[in-house]
Amino acid sequence: MSYITGHPLVKSCGLDTKTSPRSTLLNYSSVTTVDISRLLGQAHNKHCSLDPCPTWLVKSLSVRPDILTKLVNTSLQSGTFPSSQRHALVTPALKKPYLDPSVPSNYRPISNLSFVSKLFEGVVARQLTAHLEFNNIIPAVQSAYRRNHSTETALLKICNDALWAADNCMVTFVVLLDYSAAFDHSIMLNILEQRCGVIGQVLQWDTSYLRGRSYAVVACGVTSETVDLDCGIPQGSSIGPLKFVVYAADLHAVTSRHHVIAPVRLLKLIWRFEMSVYYYVILLLCRIVSLMTHSCTDTRKSEMYSWPRKTC
Repeated sequence: MSYITGHPLVKSCGLDTKTSPRSTLLNYSSVTTVDISRLLGQAHNKHCSLDPCPTWLVKSLSVRPDILTKLVNTSLQSGTFPSSQRHALVTPALKKPYLDPSVPSNYRPISNLSFVSKLFEGVVARQLTAHLEFNNIIPAVQSAYRRNHSTETALLKICNDALWAADNCMVTFVVLLDYSAAFDHSIMLNILEQRCGVIGQVLQWDTSYLRGRSYAVVACGVTSETVDLDCGIPQGSSIGPLKFVVYAADLHAVTSRHHVIAPVRLLKLIWRFEMSVYYYVILLLCRIVSLMTHSCTDTRKSEMYSWPRKTC
């Protein structure tokens, strides 16, 4: 691998992903009672056993916006996410009904978070999303975890480009990559600071949000002991998907230089069909993997296809 990644052709595939944003995000803006009331109105009535009272009761209290507004603004201004809200109750959910329930890897860990925690996340997610979109940090072809986007938009893009390539006597290479490991907190914070322009109290708040977390597993009515969480982010949080998109954006930065479309988990490579293109694809993938050392791809779920089999 060291020889391959050091090959001149691989070096030509390189890309300096440390681009500076047009603006920085130094402080989160304070919210008003109107903002909190709107978030409360949009919130579901689901509640977690960590909540001291049901969600519907919190939403019905007349004094709730003022109190919650003060809590949120104090957190944003101090750059600290409350330690009492960093705990999660994890419920293992079987990924597919036909999978073997005795195999731990067949389960998806769904984190149940407190209502106040999700309220904090909702406020931060809106402001962080606005900053990322203004600086064009979220890839334009990113379909997951974006408003007005879905798997349908990704599929339409892939099909359209593949048909266009076939009409122009070109071959489409589809590479499927699957992330199998949670991201590292230190690398995530470095990406937020260096590439997203998140600094000051905003970076301090995000550091406080990521670190010092804990969880306990709830299954069959039994709760496990509390365990510290030193990597990843709760699956089920509002801000988690946004951070994952930022974390994986380097993949798009590499492929876009070579006219490659790369939604998270999916790469589509289009070149003229020559024997040497296979070698080029492999080398480019080596470059991609080398940039994804902060993640972990599951080789058992990673595949590559080419279409059509014959060209003009």
